Amino acid sequence: MAAAARQRGTVKWFNDTKGFGFISPEDGSEDLFVHQSSIKSEGFRSLAEGEEVEFSVSEGDDGRTKAVDVTGPDGSFVRGGGGGGGGGGGYGSRGGGGSGGGGRSYGGSWGGGRRSGGGGGPGACYKCGEPGHMARDCPSADGGGGYGGGGYGGGGYGGGAAGDAPTTGEHRMGTTIVGVCYEGGVVLGADSRTSTGMYVANRASDKITQLTDNVYVCRSGSAADTQVISDYIRYFLHQHTIQLGQPATVKVAANLIRLLAYQNKNMLQAGMIVGGWDKYEGGQIFSVPLGGTILKQPFAIGGSGSSYLYALLDHEWKEGMSQEEAEKFVVKVVSLAMARDGASGGVVRTVTINADGVKRNFYPGDKLPLWHDELEPQNSLLDILAAGNPDPMVQ
Repeated sequence: MAAAARQRGTVKWFNDTKGFGFISPEDGSEDLFVHQSSIKSEGFRSLAEGEEVEFSVSEGDDGRTKAVDVTGPDGSFVRGGGGGGGGGGGYGSRGGGGSGGGGRSYGGSWGGGRRSGGGGGPGACYKCGEPGHMARDCPSADGGGGYGGGGYGGGGYGGGAAGDAPTTGEHRMGTTIVGVCYEGGVVLGADSRTSTGMYVANRASDKITQLTDNVYVCRSGSAADTQVISDYIRYFLHQHTIQLGQPATVKVAANLIRLLAYQNKNMLQAGMIVGGWDKYEGGQIFSVPLGGTILKQPFAIGGSGSSYLYALLDHEWKEGMSQEEAEKFVVKVVSLAMARDGASGGVVRTVTINADGVKRNFYPGDKLPLWHDELEPQNSLLDILAAGNPDPMVQ
């Protein structure tokens, strides 16, 4: 590329989210494209509308000219588009920070919310709010309040000033989801509790979502994220079916979810299990955990309740199970997790998929196994009162 002499101009506009904008040279020539990577800044690379800048003009391989090595007057750092402050809860409910609160940069972005400890001023690092370094070099990693008092632990995904209230966080599915292959098909199962911080927003939600006639997905993580992913994949698979003139396979559905999860891994909180049946490979289970990995397995578990289940499934799952055995096994596994995991609860839903079609089952709480029923007659308050024994624990 051929570089030209330094010129002066003013910023016409700059989009922080997309990372580019245009500069109007003072000689009245054509506006020049400027990318975020060409800006010299102390912190987050941004430009304010109307800001005076110096730059060099470079011609790319495609023949287009652009502004590079963009600085403030006399080679100083650019002022940036920061408006300070934290904004009015930008990015929905994910934080009390927002995208700069009146300015155009992320000076105050995510402040007091997901990652940052309290926002920052113009040109500040969007992770910690301090000037003098880029976000990728931030020494504080996830920031002062991130993922702790102001993040996941602060009443949901957002935190910030509103994070103290138990009902203002993001809807999340602290979940138990299970998928099991059997001889002839698959059985998917899930609990039904959806939480907003410490508040149970829905006791009977359906976490097993249909993608096609023969493919379903179990969802865990952020309810909003997983719902959007499911909607996109359902649309993609519908288009795929129209173009090919035949139903999409389970593998195609799982790989589309993997692609979407991987390409957006820094923004999504979604762990999913894809299960279904097709005429090519029969019943199949694919696990797509956080980050976008894809694993084909004879059984898969996910969600917060899965921590209590790995050893159990390793020990008790067996090849060649019948449909009835697989359905009972899934109900047993989910109910065991619900008994120990505080974020799982409600009812158990199962979906059985095979060559004959799809069958849904619903198991209310009073139909689930009571894993400690042998202790109830001795330890329940009613039994103690009926016996007239003042001792709260009868041996």
